Amino acid sequence: MDGTQWLAAVAERVRQHLPDVEVSTPDADLTTMMLGRRGVVLHAVGQRVVMAPSVSRGTTIGDRIDSRVEHSDALVYALTDATLEEAAADVATHLREATFSTS
Repeated sequence: MDGTQWLAAVAERVRQHLPDVEVSTPDADLTTMMLGRRGVVLHAVGQRVVMAPSVSRGTTIGDRIDSRVEHSDALVYALTDATLEEAAADVATHLREATFSTS
């Protein structure tokens, strides 16, 4: 399985749990997922995938550009079939918190 296939498989698994998630794939090795003010960037690099979660505290695009984004610690996954479920669960957990956020 290559990075493109792995990213697509994770996105599909996340969509099964969160059908409203917005998925963008600007490059073959890069996928972003957004739900509300929460986002995740997945970047395939060699035999690893880096997941960088973030939360926007701004309500408008201007606020978001004005550095009102908090980044969480990145997670790294091996690019294997065995890590698909773990990565999808981690992404869904981060994004799911958007549905409970009131700020």
